Amino acid sequence: MKTFLSSFALLTLFVAPFANAADFQAAEELTISERLLEDSYVAGGKVRIDNSVQGDLVVVGGEIKVNSTVSQDLAIVGGEIDVAGTISDDLRITGGQVTIDSVVNGDLLVAGGEVTIEQGARIRGDVIVAAGEVTIYAPIDGDLQIHAGSAKLYSTVGGSIKVYAEEVMIDGSIAGSAKIVSGEISYTEDSSIKGDLEYWLGGGAEDFEPLVSGTVTFNESLGITASEAAVVSGGIASIVVALLAALSIYKLLSGLFIIVLLVFAKKTYFPNAAKECMTRPWMNLLIGVLFFIATPFVALMFMITVIGIPIGFSVVAMYIVALLFAKALASVTLAQWYALHKKKKWSSLRLVGASLLVYAALTLLVIIPIIGWIAAKGLILLGFGACVSTEYKMFLKVR
Repeated sequence: MKTFLSSFALLTLFVAPFANAADFQAAEELTISERLLEDSYVAGGKVRIDNSVQGDLVVVGGEIKVNSTVSQDLAIVGGEIDVAGTISDDLRITGGQVTIDSVVNGDLLVAGGEVTIEQGARIRGDVIVAAGEVTIYAPIDGDLQIHAGSAKLYSTVGGSIKVYAEEVMIDGSIAGSAKIVSGEISYTEDSSIKGDLEYWLGGGAEDFEPLVSGTVTFNESLGITASEAAVVSGGIASIVVALLAALSIYKLLSGLFIIVLLVFAKKTYFPNAAKECMTRPWMNLLIGVLFFIATPFVALMFMITVIGIPIGFSVVAMYIVALLFAKALASVTLAQWYALHKKKKWSSLRLVGASLLVYAALTLLVIIPIIGWIAAKGLILLGFGACVSTEYKMFLKVR
């Protein structure tokens, strides 16, 4: 026990310098109404940000609303996402249903199931969107790139556009050139492309002279069938649906049911994780911290390219499952650690009972201001980090 406490103290000293430069908050339901004066990392099932953030903001959750000004970058991973206010730098979002009604002074990168950029928004940089359905009402000062099943543009674009979609609708003006690959392209009488148009259509060449001020080129080398475009967008949508389903299932499961599943499905797993807690507590605590901080950035890096979007969504799905089940995993691991420490051989039912007590204790511990929250999160990160270490060792054995 002394080893564990000293290790926990060591981790506190390690984390302290970072705590001075960043704010970490997590809860099942979280509303932030006070000003955040530093880089902030927020996670929860339901998150609402109602005051300004002086720095970068990273939010992970199920239902997310940001109604405030962010002085630097904003990155969001979630299910239902609604962003308003002013973003002084870049905005990056991965989600299911995404609505943006913000002034974004930098670039916008979005991957999701259904993405809407409202009329009240304005994007001063470039925009890249990958989704099942994309609808844009807001003016865009820079370039626009869309990969989708359905793409509808009801606004002005100050730069050039590239659109790869099964269906494309244009009801606005593009100041630069355009490259469009689609099964169907439609446009209104008032629409215009000031530059050149290079396109490919599943049905062959059509007359776009009324739309385009520059030259029009039908390029067969761009050929991609409408069905292939649908596969890309359908794959994105299916992953998002799976992600949202995981969130819904979690809400139906109680802590007890999760623990029962873990104990009976992984009878030999948790003793190994408990040994990790005993032998390397500080290292596993650090692994837990790094996992929850670094994984969203890894997912966003994959999503910068269209090829990496499915991988990025897989990382997001893994991250959300880990976020939701971390407490249950840690509870079983810590209960098993106690049994090993006391040299007790518990039955599966007794381990379930002890794990449930740990789960309840961690839940109640969070209520205690500051110290209780730090202790609870530290124990959860320790237990989860031990599980990650155990998984990695198992992977090395079967590789």
